[in-house]
Amino acid sequence: MVIVLCTEADGQSSKSDQINWHGSLSVDGQYSAYAPTFQEIPSSYLFLSSSQTLTVAQIPIQARVFLSSFNSRTMNQLTFSIDHAQMEQSIRKRIDEKANDLKTIPSVNAFDQQINEQHNNANAYEDIYKINNKLEEGKKINPDLLTEYDKTLESQEQLQKYDPNSYGDYEQYVKLKTLDGKDNLRNDMKWLEDNKIVNSYERFWYSFESIQIGTTHPFLSKYVLSSIPVNGYYFSIYNRGLFLAATNGLAVPYQNRLSNPGFTRQVKAYKGGIGNTKTSHLHIIYMNAKDNKIIDSIAAMANSVAGIESGFFLFDKRIAIKLGAYGDVITTDIENSDQFFAPNFDEVVANVKISNWIADEVNSNSTTSYDYAYDFQLKYKGDQGTRAKFGIEHVEPGYQSLGLSYLQRDIHRYRLELSQPLFNRKIRVSAKIRYDQDNLNGAKSNQSTNFNGILKINTAFRGKPKIGIYYMPNIYQSANNESREKFIHQSHNLNILLSHSYNIGRMPSFSNFTATYHNYQIGKYYMHSVSSLLYQQINVNSKIAIGIRAIYRGAPDLYYWSVEPDLLFRFKGMNSITISMRYGSDHLGNEKMGVNASLSLRIIKRIFWRTTLMENYYSTVTGVNDLMIRTSIVARW
Repeated sequence: MVIVLCTEADGQSSKSDQINWHGSLSVDGQYSAYAPTFQEIPSSYLFLSSSQTLTVAQIPIQARVFLSSFNSRTMNQLTFSIDHAQMEQSIRKRIDEKANDLKTIPSVNAFDQQINEQHNNANAYEDIYKINNKLEEGKKINPDLLTEYDKTLESQEQLQKYDPNSYGDYEQYVKLKTLDGKDNLRNDMKWLEDNKIVNSYERFWYSFESIQIGTTHPFLSKYVLSSIPVNGYYFSIYNRGLFLAATNGLAVPYQNRLSNPGFTRQVKAYKGGIGNTKTSHLHIIYMNAKDNKIIDSIAAMANSVAGIESGFFLFDKRIAIKLGAYGDVITTDIENSDQFFAPNFDEVVANVKISNWIADEVNSNSTTSYDYAYDFQLKYKGDQGTRAKFGIEHVEPGYQSLGLSYLQRDIHRYRLELSQPLFNRKIRVSAKIRYDQDNLNGAKSNQSTNFNGILKINTAFRGKPKIGIYYMPNIYQSANNESREKFIHQSHNLNILLSHSYNIGRMPSFSNFTATYHNYQIGKYYMHSVSSLLYQQINVNSKIAIGIRAIYRGAPDLYYWSVEPDLLFRFKGMNSITISMRYGSDHLGNEKMGVNASLSLRIIKRIFWRTTLMENYYSTVTGVNDLMIRTSIVARW
């Protein structure tokens, strides 16, 4: 069941002293008569979530709550944060409003039309703004560059002589238009404050890329800390060319989130340096994680990871180079009584003080080890939508970070990605290739390699069916180090997708067809299979829509097919009823029948209710109740 309450938020006020409040409250529930085995998520459950935002002085302060009926304290979350996305949306809205106000001035409107007529490209405003700045600073400009904007610049000079105030409005208008194409406004916040579009509080808090208290979700690096919740604080800030991020609190490993863990994990991590990830940068990262044991049968661990990341953008950000190197020290049982430290560690860390400090950080003993990882990326971005990316990833078998939910280790990987639009972006061709190799330290009896990739061709001609063609090879090979005997497992997938929107008479319709051919080899055995899906939808009118879905899957001497018609009926605005039925059968004569029904209602203006019922029947299985009911109620204020 879901309940949601939310106040009406008509947008940000231009008055910095105005206080706005909007939010939501929801409750979702599921009942299932059938309880599957080998599943941690219970078949029946209840969720409650709430999001409240209080905007003070144009700063949106957000509180999020999530509670579940699971027998797990790690699922429940409470987070306080600054909603950076809403703040940026509000600022951009005010930029557009200010630009539209300036455009009502006749002279500004005339110049805007002149730019659109003479320079029909997205960078025209930014180019003119740069030229104006160079002229004001007395810098020389290439005459060829001035030729294209000669008439516009001449008119600006005439306007400046005639009405300096209008010229100032025009300059401000051009500046505002240049902000439309920027990814962020960080370098322009002082100008926006000087022109009274933002206030001093917004300028300060905008420099924070993220700030969270409670159940936080920090990201410092895919090799150090990411994808785990930390109950504490997390922030990242970029200001005046300097970047700093930090987190501290209790984290729970992902694999123990649905059950009460045998330990808690204290995590502290820091990242700092020059520049941010979207500009040329140099960052240093450090993380330490240590377990506090709760159950004696589970060994507590301690881990320290240090890394350095750098990035360089060249040729107006057409080329990007990123490098990362990481090293870890981990103790897999901090209560082990044998104090013998990892072999050769003192040779790796020549400084005795640093060696002793790391040893204290990880409670070093005979279970302590160390290893490393590195990553390299090269990206190219062309003018005509061309994209290329090459990468090398290397993770040693012993490298481990307790700040990650999962990291594939013992792997040396090459990645190549290419993408190119054709015929004015009506066709896009892209490809991804990956080659992996393991057994980096020679400890395994076999060495494996894996080659896989995907080739995509997509078309989008106006008024014509959209076509997608996808080819995905995967070749895995394992060879014994002594006998050199090889085991090969390879597969080749070919997918074809067709979709089209059209009218049948006056009825809007949609068709979608997918066909897949799968060929694979496991050792000396070869097999192949085919599958297809066809979906057809017809909107009879604004209230009724009918559809049918047909599925076929087949292999030699095996097949399965099913048909599922559905009906959608809308009434009284957003209210609707959907009913679908399905029937399927396989090569053995086993039959499956099912029915789905859902009801969506707008109870009052801001409260919505939805219930879905699903039931399946099997011809060869008796005594199984496969009924499932999902309900939700939502309200906004």
